[in-house]
Amino acid sequence: MKNNETNSKINKNGIVEKQDFKNCPSDGHCTISIIKNKKIVIQKDEINGIYYTLEDNGTNSILKYTYLKQGHKDALDDNYIEEVIIPFEHTKTNLELKDAELKEKNILFGKHCYCKGEAGYYVIEKGKLFLSIKEDSYLLKFDFEVSNITQKISSIDATF
Repeated sequence: MKNNETNSKINKNGIVEKQDFKNCPSDGHCTISIIKNKKIVIQKDEINGIYYTLEDNGTNSILKYTYLKQGHKDALDDNYIEEVIIPFEHTKTNLELKDAELKEKNILFGKHCYCKGEAGYYVIEKGKLFLSIKEDSYLLKFDFEVSNITQKISSIDATF
């Protein structure tokens, strides 16, 4: 899979096999997967951290954008992952959200790393999202920020 190819073929695991990312950081690799017929349910753990589960749902799907920076193979916990989780109704052709609407629709940012105090999931509350779906072709433009943490991904511009 190369970051400069475009094709909407989705494999059996829901991963888009060929994708076009205009702003994936050069020190890592980005992928998009689509989890069909699922909805997101946000829950909180005993220390008020956010996590999510998926439930069957015939009208919703989940778009998952993942950035992975491979760590040193000899070091444990050296990988760095950021992901954006976007639930959407696959029966609609467009999704446009801004700021508070992102929180209402449970748009999530996940940071997974050895980075004390920043790892975990966060509800995105500031940004502008545009998702267009035409037949089996998707266009995603998303500029966002997450409060109180550092992030490598703050803009997604992808066609798949």
